[in-house]
Amino acid sequence: MLAARLARGVSCVSAPRSISSFSSMSAVLRDLRVHPSKSQAAFSIAQCRPVLGVQSQGHVGRRFVSVDATDVKRGQVIEYRGSKCVVVKTSVNVTNRKAFAMLDLRDMKTGTTRQEKLRSNEKVEKIFVTNVKVVYLYDQGPEFVFQNPDTFEDILVPAKLMEGFEKFLQEGMEGQVVLDEGGEVLSFLPPRKLTCTVEELKGSGGKIAQLDIGISVQVPPFIQAGDRIVVDVEDQKYLTRATDDAE
Repeated sequence: MLAARLARGVSCVSAPRSISSFSSMSAVLRDLRVHPSKSQAAFSIAQCRPVLGVQSQGHVGRRFVSVDATDVKRGQVIEYRGSKCVVVKTSVNVTNRKAFAMLDLRDMKTGTTRQEKLRSNEKVEKIFVTNVKVVYLYDQGPEFVFQNPDTFEDILVPAKLMEGFEKFLQEGMEGQVVLDEGGEVLSFLPPRKLTCTVEELKGSGGKIAQLDIGISVQVPPFIQAGDRIVVDVEDQKYLTRATDDAE
């Protein structure tokens, strides 16, 4: 079956064909002609490595795909300028009718965060990682304890990886953790929206609301103390007044 697919020019996945890719495919075809009884299982992933876009060195991110900078999302892991980085925040900036992707990146080796400005069509290597749905349990000092609701396994997220989102944590709140191939936590992704209660209002006209989770956001004049509102977690901005559907 594999020989037939390769003969028709069907690669393991869609990827740019390099000289090394054709060399590997040719080697597999020669092996099949010499040993036609070999099964598909006899061919290791190493033989398809150039076609799959699989790197041989390094523990994290051995599989990747090239994407436009504007297609990169928060929580993804990319390789840029020789460093593997977690994408902390993304935005698009338009200057002189040209769009640029603004990426806040946390270097996985040094832990430092920097902002990069990339052309909209500039390619970066997005590394394949695993997103796991979790539920927040409690804070235990330097780490936050979450649980995988499917396996009931506890997952510890170091405080330094929370990127300031720890202020939004509420018991039972759902989110996602990003894991590398070895199961190491790379980052935490909170829900995009969160329903909060307005505890106090300050100012007139455009009001400033103090919320029950400890942050302040600007709200419209019709919002009153005691109202429940929906907040954009990443931008920390008011979205709408909460309804039963938003709970």
